[in-house]
Amino acid sequence: MEKLFIVATALVCAIVGQNAMAATIVIKNASFEDQALPDGGFINGFGPKDWSGGLASPTGPLNPLSSTFASIPDGENIMFSATGTLGSVYQGVNYQQISESLAANTLYTLLVDVGHALDADMADFVIEFTDGFGEDSTVFASQTLARDSIAAGSFKTVSLTFDSVLERNSPFGIRFRTFYDPAQGNDQRLTFFDNVRLDASPISAGAVPEPATWTMMIGGFGLVGSVMRRRRQAIKLA
Repeated sequence: MEKLFIVATALVCAIVGQNAMAATIVIKNASFEDQALPDGGFINGFGPKDWSGGLASPTGPLNPLSSTFASIPDGENIMFSATGTLGSVYQGVNYQQISESLAANTLYTLLVDVGHALDADMADFVIEFTDGFGEDSTVFASQTLARDSIAAGSFKTVSLTFDSVLERNSPFGIRFRTFYDPAQGNDQRLTFFDNVRLDASPISAGAVPEPATWTMMIGGFGLVGSVMRRRRQAIKLA
């Protein structure tokens, strides 16, 4: 009887869990492979294809040499984002608008692999959920990370989550920024990004099962009840 109870409980948990499964949201040019580049080649300007970088943003796709990274997370290309030299405050900005609006009661999870090159100083950076790439954009969630959080020559997966409680019916996107810190000196610094992923999971508030789910739940517990009644009868007859 205990085994049947465990099976029925596991079945219910599995059904409820299916209703909260994460859905993958498509990120265009997520690993920056849409532009073929030779070894060591890069394009500096307004950001990689399908990414908005703003006016003269020092960012773009790069096919790194082994002197920069021994290996990269996905494909051949990565994206670089630079700060200014000689104290310039300009910063690399990369933004992509998502094709769907923010949904109510949804947990959004952004994952990106961030790299620190062997042959370049790294800049501090921010990953964000926003409604645009400009300075006047609304920031829904953000996380700032220091350059020394990633070892030279390696990539580290960084995550950011955002709970959208109310439906906004407005565009939103993801943004990566590098920025100048006077304490770092006047040399240009670079941060690298690759393999961008975005998931959306419904946040259940008391998770009310659908009719088909109720049917399976009732059937499962009914089976347990039937076995319990038979067990009681057997005990009485013994």
